[in-house]
Amino acid sequence: MSHSIFVSFCAFGLTFQTFLLFKLPVVIPVCWLVFFLTLGAYNLYWIVSKWTFKKGDANFSDYVIHFVLLVLSAVAAIDYLWRMPNLTPYILIGGVLTSLYTLLIPSFSFLPDSNRLGFIKTILLALTWTFVTIFLPCHQFLQTHFFSVWILFLIRFIFIFFLCVIFDSRDIVKNRLQHLHSLATDVMPITLTIIMCLFLIAYIFLLSKFGVVFHNPIQLIVLGCSGVFSFLLYFFTFKKRSYFFYYFIVDGLMLFSAFASYLVTI
Repeated sequence: MSHSIFVSFCAFGLTFQTFLLFKLPVVIPVCWLVFFLTLGAYNLYWIVSKWTFKKGDANFSDYVIHFVLLVLSAVAAIDYLWRMPNLTPYILIGGVLTSLYTLLIPSFSFLPDSNRLGFIKTILLALTWTFVTIFLPCHQFLQTHFFSVWILFLIRFIFIFFLCVIFDSRDIVKNRLQHLHSLATDVMPITLTIIMCLFLIAYIFLLSKFGVVFHNPIQLIVLGCSGVFSFLLYFFTFKKRSYFFYYFIVDGLMLFSAFASYLVTI
């Protein structure tokens, strides 16, 4: 429960950061909308996956707190969306991405060869986070600043992708026992390391474009440090790490990045 709330604040932070990077007025209700959407999606996935692997053989008490959080977050999200109906198309796209990610749980998989497509889950998760935290805050900015939005979109995607791979690497043994697939379970460690290095090169290239388009060297340093730190944290997963490492340092890197972006604007 506590982790779902913390992760939702991370989504809040990244949305807040998007406003700052584009030098737009920060619309706090949009940040809270992303918070509650994340909270609801996280608990929905937990309930579905728990039910799937328990085959329905679980105590109702196991689900109560997650169900309560799901309902409360849904009510809150609807309330915010009622006041910002122009965001509805983007919420629907985010909902489709979340549904596809959930449907890739083995018992619900609609793809006959899904066991060979574990990388899709990793990409879908990173894509969903990126889409929601970029397009919701700057949807009105898209047509007039199309190129800059997509530059930041790709930068954010690689940053989140690094974090997703870190968690995939942590869960390799458990995922294989539960027949869950991800990028980390489906490729050799050396191949995954090469993929990470290639994405880092792409990240650095995109940062150079960010510098040209945004003309904001301080924020460029913030994004650069965030991406490099997330890349380096991957190599710490080669040994067993604590709960603190994954849920405070790794996930917390999103909040750190957002807070750093805020500090440099003061």
